[in-house]
Amino acid sequence: MDQALRALGKGMCRYRYDRKTKTDRTENSHTIRQKQAKAAIRYRSIFSTFADDPEPYSKLHYKSSEEQIYSWIIDTMELKEQREYYYYCGLWSKIKLLDLKCAVAALWRSEKNVSGFLLAETDLSRVMECGLNSRDEYHFLIDIWTFGHGVCL
Repeated sequence: MDQALRALGKGMCRYRYDRKTKTDRTENSHTIRQKQAKAAIRYRSIFSTFADDPEPYSKLHYKSSEEQIYSWIIDTMELKEQREYYYYCGLWSKIKLLDLKCAVAALWRSEKNVSGFLLAETDLSRVMECGLNSRDEYHFLIDIWTFGHGVCL
């Protein structure tokens, strides 16, 4: 599971600890490019469902009040208090939602002038994204991807 998260958002490091020789060694650029290409393929395989299903899971008009937006996100994504999720903020971080309304409000406006966020269940059974995008400029969209047991990340 940790390897899948690293493949999703973390860049490759030039230094690696070699267990056999118990030393750090520098990887050559060819090896790094190969690993980055494999990580990119894994990442694209997860989010390639967009091309197959351009319709969002749910949508809400962009002029809705913040209270309506937060309730819509909580209900549609089926978020639960006291549960842990992975949150994508440049890399995947594990978070625990203690107060749903407060947490969703903070995630929704986590960056200046940006509305939306990306979450994943801790067992990686679902990846959930909400926000605006070019598919529908008048509505906030929620996309939820679920994976079967046969999917390799």
